[in-house]
Amino acid sequence: VAPQGATATQGSSEANVQEGEAIFEANCASCHGPDGAGTDIAPSLTGVGAASVHFQMITGRMPMANNSPQAEVKPAQFSEEQIYDVAAYVATLGPGPSIPSADMVDPTQGDPASGMELFRTNCSMCHNAVGAGGALSEGKVAPSLMD
Repeated sequence: VAPQGATATQGSSEANVQEGEAIFEANCASCHGPDGAGTDIAPSLTGVGAASVHFQMITGRMPMANNSPQAEVKPAQFSEEQIYDVAAYVATLGPGPSIPSADMVDPTQGDPASGMELFRTNCSMCHNAVGAGGALSEGKVAPSLMD
């Protein structure tokens, strides 16, 4: 299923975007570049959408503690509101997936057979067929999805 384009998170305002830009400039631009187009040490954020930024920041993966092959999970460094603001700003850099609503990720509303097909196509190459995770190349690890 292709992601739907989005230019902002649901309910974000120009004030949210401006606050997110200020946080980005102070905390993210040194690695991702002042315009989010990427650098030698960090990828471009153009078109990654709000969902990716929210996930990376809410799990503490971003900002990274050190330059390593994989961003480690740690406590979030920003408040939920600040994370939404940064996500709203990054969403303005190019169309990408919005942060999903609770209904969109409610497992009772999904189709297990369709989910299995999507998992096999998009996830199993790293997390393996049963979701147990494992070692990847260049020092990275796909975590177990059991929890």
